[in-house]
Amino acid sequence: MRSKIAAVVGTVLALSGVASVHAANTLYWDSNGGADGVGGDGVWQGAAGNWASNSAGTTTASWANANRDTADFRGTAGSVGISGTVEAGQLSFNAGGYTLSGGAITLGRAAGTGSATLINFANGSGTNTISSPITISDSDNSGAATYTLINNTAGTLTLGSIALTTSGGSASGAKTLTLAASNASGTVIVNGDLTKGLTGTASASLAIGNASSSTNNGTFYLNGSSGIGATSIGGGTIYLGKADSLGTGFTVGSSGSVGYTSILTNGAVAVTGTNFSELKGKSTADNTIGGATADDSSFGMNIKFSGGGSSIHLTAAAGGRVEFGGTNQGAQPFNKIGSGVVAFTATAGNGFSGTVAIDNGTLLAMNTSNTYKTGSGGTSGSATGTGAVTINAGGALGGTGYIGNSNYATATVAAAAASSIITPGDMNKSGVSSIGTLHLYNGLTAADGATFYYDLDGSSIDGLDLGASALALGGTATFNFLSLGTVTTGTPYSLVSGTGTWSGSPTFVFHAPTGYQLDSAYGTGGYVWDTSAHALSVQFAAVPEPTTLAACGLLAFGLLRRSRRNICC
Repeated sequence: MRSKIAAVVGTVLALSGVASVHAANTLYWDSNGGADGVGGDGVWQGAAGNWASNSAGTTTASWANANRDTADFRGTAGSVGISGTVEAGQLSFNAGGYTLSGGAITLGRAAGTGSATLINFANGSGTNTISSPITISDSDNSGAATYTLINNTAGTLTLGSIALTTSGGSASGAKTLTLAASNASGTVIVNGDLTKGLTGTASASLAIGNASSSTNNGTFYLNGSSGIGATSIGGGTIYLGKADSLGTGFTVGSSGSVGYTSILTNGAVAVTGTNFSELKGKSTADNTIGGATADDSSFGMNIKFSGGGSSIHLTAAAGGRVEFGGTNQGAQPFNKIGSGVVAFTATAGNGFSGTVAIDNGTLLAMNTSNTYKTGSGGTSGSATGTGAVTINAGGALGGTGYIGNSNYATATVAAAAASSIITPGDMNKSGVSSIGTLHLYNGLTAADGATFYYDLDGSSIDGLDLGASALALGGTATFNFLSLGTVTTGTPYSLVSGTGTWSGSPTFVFHAPTGYQLDSAYGTGGYVWDTSAHALSVQFAAVPEPTTLAACGLLAFGLLRRSRRNICC
């Protein structure tokens, strides 16, 4: 007689917060019949004898789908081929290195209600892979239930497609599919799509991570689409491989504590969502959203930055550009990290009021309207909302949009160091910029100086438009110029425009385009800085060619000899 054991280890229950699976029995994969030891290669099919009723593998057993037993994989890892459709109450892995492929797998209890752990990588190392399609069809159709697929190791659990289903016209309650990892080094990969097939009034959602832990949340790769519904995220690093990997939208930290969370595009992915998504800052968490690869990617939904505690990080990898195209809301501060480009592209700017710090890489303001709109879902007309913007050392602010508005005075821009960068114009993922004007309508302060990058071509040049707001320059203001085509000589280029109060006596350093130098005949050595006239401009002259210099030298030498001859004679 096969002994009955609990199907879920106590530590798993504590970490995942779900009830025990009440499977009829536990059978151990054993492809060598009655010989000692379990595991190995073989075929799993109904009524086959590739199972043992004890972990030593000394007694054989047959698999009966109707029992929905727990299938335990341990011992010698192997390749397990699925013949037809097999049904189990739980797949429990106590060793790494197994591969389950072919056929189809149905998971769920034959009896019982409440939540259940259906896949558990409990012990071992390496990777366990289930490429067979999985259907969740549990006995509990009449109430709320959470079905957990968890990796409790530092290894990797790789899954294919998963369908969450109910049966019967009386099905009801909220059904949640949870992907969890209790080890900070653990990984869960889902290569297939997540779908639902619900009956009655039942509803479905996806949950990722463990909200009860601020650190042990693991890594998740969602390489398929999710048609389950909205996604609740409790923590972890989540890589998105499809536009709808998070379904209709996401919420991070919806209640209670929240773990460290990173939501990152993994490739050229344009993330969509019909629901208003929310990313909460917590004192116990460090939350990040952006891109992980050197690609163009985007988040198109509206996002609310809310909560309290630490800032929310916006990131882009080196060689990558991430656009946030929604009308974002909230009061949470955020900072730009990562050496790539992040762009706010919502037409009328954003409605959030948190402060903005640019620590690394480039943040672009790319809104095309400065329209101010009040009320729910309102827009500030400012790409970065109504909070103050600080460009820290090495960080860069650019774009062709608007920051600040005459309806408020809080969206000021400040350069914190001489190495803080202002680079008007758009910029692609490779860091190549184009000519444009950046509008800072609540002013610019650079008491310790700043570094400016300007592109020019013929009479066109990047610009900085301050409107009626103030400009305060100090320290060393360095201007670097790059010609995208031709340079106009003998005509000044205006660098900053505005009508507000301008002040400061900075030290200017100008690096002219290759082949050109400051025109000493213009202004003070080639530039004009006049605060009362609201003027900051520069004029270039071509650097003389070496042959011209040589000719001039010979001419001067001849004149000198003639002069000396006349003096001597």
